[in-house]
Amino acid sequence: MDAFTRLIYTAMSLRLRAIESYNTQALQLQERQLKRVLRCLQATDYGRQHNTHTIKSQKDYARTLPIVSYDHIAPYTDRMLTGERNILVRGFCDRFAVSSGTSAGRSKRLPVNGLHLQACHFKGASDTLWLYLSTRLIVAFLPPRV
Repeated sequence: MDAFTRLIYTAMSLRLRAIESYNTQALQLQERQLKRVLRCLQATDYGRQHNTHTIKSQKDYARTLPIVSYDHIAPYTDRMLTGERNILVRGFCDRFAVSSGTSAGRSKRLPVNGLHLQACHFKGASDTLWLYLSTRLIVAFLPPRV
């Protein structure tokens, strides 16, 4: 095995172990993620207006933050489109996903900040690749069927 392959295999093994821990540590991971979300939310106008600093548990979160329609957050999104910072997401947001506009007959713009892209989309894609490669490696080393 050459050095590059060994490096890739080591990186894959470490990430696969982390992915496997999701099965045994799901509750702890969810609690950690809630704390991250709340830290980010507390730095926004939306979070301050909804007193997110008082949230300490999942029940508090459900009780404190209302379920809203897009029309409720549209004014916040409009402010973000003009370049305002810390409105719905922490910091500046220069990317917006555009919906197909089916429910209200118009397109909706949803903020997608860089942190979200890194932590969710890019990491999820790389995890999918690691999982795929691990199954391919397992299949490659299985004894042939007779």
